[in-house]
Amino acid sequence: MKLASSGRDDWKLLSILLMFGLAVSLAINVFYAFPSQRREIVPQSEFVFSWDSKSQRIVNETFVLTLKMWLDNQNLTVVATANDDEYDWFDYLGLVFDSNQNGHIDTGDEAIGLWASNYTVTSTLLEFGLFGFSQAVPVRGPQDVTFDASKGYTFTVHFPFYYPTRLDTPWFDPGASLVDGMNQVHVCFYDDNSSQTSRGQAGVFSRFSFELTK
Repeated sequence: MKLASSGRDDWKLLSILLMFGLAVSLAINVFYAFPSQRREIVPQSEFVFSWDSKSQRIVNETFVLTLKMWLDNQNLTVVATANDDEYDWFDYLGLVFDSNQNGHIDTGDEAIGLWASNYTVTSTLLEFGLFGFSQAVPVRGPQDVTFDASKGYTFTVHFPFYYPTRLDTPWFDPGASLVDGMNQVHVCFYDDNSSQTSRGQAGVFSRFSFELTK
């Protein structure tokens, strides 16, 4: 009787193990059969903006600002280059996405000001296209900035980013803020240490659209 009972227990254990293995196999098959949908930015080429020497005083020649953007699992990377010829802590790249999804850029959208020092602080988009910055204590931002005197700046920016004073909500969440279809973007660059006196502006800005598709 004792041996028969042990045999039944072995069969029960074997049955449980087989059922568990089948459940794991089904779960794996379901996971791979229904992958998460991936969204892509179209086109994936560079967005290039330029201003001649008469319309800006950042550099003596043509000033060129380029942007590349791509999504990876709802994480947005922006790589921007600016051919400024002199480094300054407070030179900045500004970005405003249509985060309230009303079809255009306005004061309801989050202004993201990114200093060349890799720091940031809350900011506001002003009516003339550049940014105003708050008097709060600067924090480490979502950007990694490099400078080459022969080429200028490269800003590599990663979103989402959580501002230290509001960790419950991302400063900008591409997964929630970007929509399938056309999205509006405002971009600006400001050269804080410009010492030129020729006619033009130390800051430039532009607006453009990109398409997000599944």
